[in-house]
Amino acid sequence: MSQNPFEVMRRREQADTGMALLAGGRVAEAEARFKALLTDEAGNPEALHGLACVALASGKAALAIGLAGRALNDGNLSEAQRGRFHLTLAQGLADEHHLEPARAALHVSILLQPLNPRAHLLMGTILAGLGRLDDSLIALSEALRLAPDDLSCMQALGAQLMRAERKAEAVGVFQDIVARQPDLAAAWANLGAALFECGAFEEAHAALLRAVETSDDVAAETLNNLGLVEMARGHLLAAGRAFEDAARRAPDDLRVRNNHATLLSELGEAKRASASLRDIMITNAGEEAVRAEFNHAALLLGQGRMAEGWAAFQSRSAFVPLAPETWDGQPTDRPVTIHAEQGLGDIVQFLRYLPMAAERAPLRVCLPDAAGKLLALMPSLANLPPGRVQVASASEEGLSANLLSLPFLLHCHDAPDPAPYFVVDVGPVGGRVGIMWSGSRHYRFDRRRSLTRAQIAPVFDVPGVEFLCLQKDVSDADLAGMIHADMSDLAATARAVASCELIIGVDSVVVHLAGALGRPAWLLNRYGGDWRWRGPSWYESITMFQATTPDVPDIAWPPVVARVVEALRADVSGGVLASKRG
Repeated sequence: MSQNPFEVMRRREQADTGMALLAGGRVAEAEARFKALLTDEAGNPEALHGLACVALASGKAALAIGLAGRALNDGNLSEAQRGRFHLTLAQGLADEHHLEPARAALHVSILLQPLNPRAHLLMGTILAGLGRLDDSLIALSEALRLAPDDLSCMQALGAQLMRAERKAEAVGVFQDIVARQPDLAAAWANLGAALFECGAFEEAHAALLRAVETSDDVAAETLNNLGLVEMARGHLLAAGRAFEDAARRAPDDLRVRNNHATLLSELGEAKRASASLRDIMITNAGEEAVRAEFNHAALLLGQGRMAEGWAAFQSRSAFVPLAPETWDGQPTDRPVTIHAEQGLGDIVQFLRYLPMAAERAPLRVCLPDAAGKLLALMPSLANLPPGRVQVASASEEGLSANLLSLPFLLHCHDAPDPAPYFVVDVGPVGGRVGIMWSGSRHYRFDRRRSLTRAQIAPVFDVPGVEFLCLQKDVSDADLAGMIHADMSDLAATARAVASCELIIGVDSVVVHLAGALGRPAWLLNRYGGDWRWRGPSWYESITMFQATTPDVPDIAWPPVVARVVEALRADVSGGVLASKRG
């Protein structure tokens, strides 16, 4: 028997009223309305679906799945109803972390209602959870096309662009959001985080300050990011205040505690840093505990506790791309492939361990192209049997190890031998000083490590010196008055370094080359500095000119440069540095 059309209309209005109540946050009233409708008509699919939505709003995803499934069992549903009900089912499945069934339900929903932006938004989120980032971005872009003013679609797209390492595009999305909603603190926080990842530290700083100013209750994550940005800008004391504020708001947030401990180490508060890192390692597990162990390794190595430090340093394999290590450091006749890792300075520093490793196994050394000729500069390798150490272009079958793991595998428990281990057939030119004032801009905290050309300029006023520029990329204006070295690869750079009586530079591969060659070098070292410059000497020919305060770079560097100028003048006038020819 056909239903009374007026009754059908009344029940539809009752269901619509229930959904409106739910949308307005009046969950209990909505639930009562749907239950009344279900009492009025047992099995009413709109009532069942409405109760499924109530269950989702109440955090009862499993109940929502069952109710949505019952609603879908009705054989008289329209395509629009089936589309809506499958969307609710998918949301429940997603909330219960059943991502593949959720994706399948959502696929049906989109086939039935292809113009529903909510369905594409949820699909993007689910696909991201399944690790299908490219497909996720397609779905989220479609959601935004269908709802160009929907902030939730924009936020989701920006977040997934960040995950996909498409950071500049993410910045554009977040900038669009703050242009539309300038008082939305979360949007400013997301923009600041994205700008930080892009290396735009000043813009990130401004965005994060805006997030703090526009929020009634600042999120710990925002303050954590602000602390990281302040560190990158060289404002260590401001970074400390941000991390401390974040820790007060989220005392159990391990990221905040790790970052704060790193800052404490930079500020010379090794005991506090060590205690915090140890607590993270002892009381927790997972990625942040591993990161704490790695950070603690730097502290241990900087204190000369080499055995403990090298063991903890192995933890880097959890978050640094490394080749699988199958060699245990024991003697073997099988070839061992040694994989270079991290920066060029690290490679130069750790090549010293190859002769010891070669005593235990034949080596095949994989180096980046720029470093491929360095082995020819090591006399200690020339004394080995022919073929004992070879350069390899790719990993070979057999055993393998990573270059920076060698001191651990070889049980190097003592301080490193600081004697030089590179030799080139180039002698120093009288009065020539090699200079390098800035490292790679890709390093997140380069602002503290490097100087500007203007900051180093007083050094060039010292008379009787011929300056050789050891900056790889330098403008004509910055090069004025200097010779530019051949730096086509590290072997060429080593020859350029060897042609100098003295090297002046920041923490970089150039200083490592000077140390490996035994050439006198003055390291302009930031306050705190990297672990390798804190403990035992790695190079006997290096003298440190250390920043003595945790001030911003514009304040910290001038006194260091002044000491360098004074020392250089003394060397020239005292005959330590031969007078410039001509």
